[in-house]
Amino acid sequence: MTGFSDDDPVLARRARYRRWSSVGQRAGMMLYGVALVTLVIGLSRGFTASWSSATAAALIGGSVILAPSILLAYLVRGAERHEASEAMRPRP
Repeated sequence: MTGFSDDDPVLARRARYRRWSSVGQRAGMMLYGVALVTLVIGLSRGFTASWSSATAAALIGGSVILAPSILLAYLVRGAERHEASEAMRPRP
């Protein structure tokens, strides 16, 4: 993150959103990993309703967390690109 200043509230807010996005993406992917592990364990030990519920809960939780986190990352990246293109544009 270049040009970060504590005095600029826009950059501080953007950095906070970037951190939230990163944490959300890690948590979502971790829940997908948990879903995969519970699926493999469930299949190897006999797929009962509890293994099925755990797998479904992890998949749903991962999707609910991961989708907005990815969207937030794209929004931050788009704002940075827009700001950079505006800075390069000559002023009349």
